[in-house]
Amino acid sequence: YSQLTALAQSCEEKFGGIDVIVNNAGVASGGFFGELSLEDWDWQIAINLMGVVKGCKAFLPLLERSKGKIVNIASMAALMQGPAMSNYNVAKAGVVALSESLLVELALVEVGVHVVCPSFFQTNLLDSFRGPSPR
Repeated sequence: YSQLTALAQSCEEKFGGIDVIVNNAGVASGGFFGELSLEDWDWQIAINLMGVVKGCKAFLPLLERSKGKIVNIASMAALMQGPAMSNYNVAKAGVVALSESLLVELALVEVGVHVVCPSFFQTNLLDSFRGPSPR
């Protein structure tokens, strides 16, 4: 979190603020629920959900001043949960819930909030895959 707040401060100093932040945290993990360890869950939530939370927290003061926009990247997995992906699905659903909560809260200070739920397409996301079984 300290690196994000330092980046926000640097943006303030070098650019006089910011207008948009895109939170695009993502790692892949999966496995059937009974096979996933609590460490698998912690890793997934820490990056895919808390990475977005921390980005919002670090940059919110700048966005309030500019009446800027937050764009959070979730996943179609937040809306259409596939099997053997429970920890990923939950983390991305949390990003949707966070975004919907912030939409209402931050309307009072004129900060816009958007959430994007892309479907499956080729990226390097699977390079980070972690789970009990490669299948």
